[in-house]
Amino acid sequence: MKLASKVGCEPLWPGSWPEHSEGLSTKAIDAALEASLRRLGVDHIDLYWAHRDDRETPLEETVTAFGKHAAAGTIGRLGLSNYALWRVERMRDLALQLGVMGPTALQLRYSYLQPRPFVRDHTHDHRFGWITDEVLDYAVQNPEQQLFAYSPLMAGAYENRPDRPIPEAFDHPGTTRRLQVLSDLATELNVTRSHVVLAYLATSTPAITPIVGISTPAHLTTALDSTTLNLTPTHHTALNDVW
Repeated sequence: MKLASKVGCEPLWPGSWPEHSEGLSTKAIDAALEASLRRLGVDHIDLYWAHRDDRETPLEETVTAFGKHAAAGTIGRLGLSNYALWRVERMRDLALQLGVMGPTALQLRYSYLQPRPFVRDHTHDHRFGWITDEVLDYAVQNPEQQLFAYSPLMAGAYENRPDRPIPEAFDHPGTTRRLQVLSDLATELNVTRSHVVLAYLATSTPAITPIVGISTPAHLTTALDSTTLNLTPTHHTALNDVW
């Protein structure tokens, strides 16, 4: 088992997020990491995420702080969540110049369905929060950067739940076509559409590690079963060719 935690978005006081959050200063990183280690009862976190870019803190300060903890052995890897790629590259370059550990993981929102460009709603509300074609190409060219996707199942929207509709940002003809292909494949394989989505992400090129929220035993079963679902190249072609 690997442990992960994150820093950067904790509100400074109740209700103050996102305008007032802890950020990624040395002081904030030191305090958040110490608190995570204490709560988890460990002395090491395998993957530590910068939850959101902090452009108010000098990047060199942030890189140095993470590098200090990597050298001390309290974090094994550094990941960046919801970062613009140019900021990722600047951070990697600074880490190289300073001789400290740089990021090797990227986390953004992603799923099989694709949103309309430039649309914002309550589930798709971050300028740099979606894995775009540019991010996919970046990951292929930089295989040391592992891609993670949060909200891959869109809070249950794939399972035709009346209380979990597909978000407005995905309201376009391509969604209808993709859902049909997804449903056909799920029927063929005798699994749910969510199974197929998770397996699709994990076995795509580049591979995308899905981050799933587990609130019921059934959710856990779906996540585990998807790791053994065999999607063939033909299946991937069928899923990818529909827009």
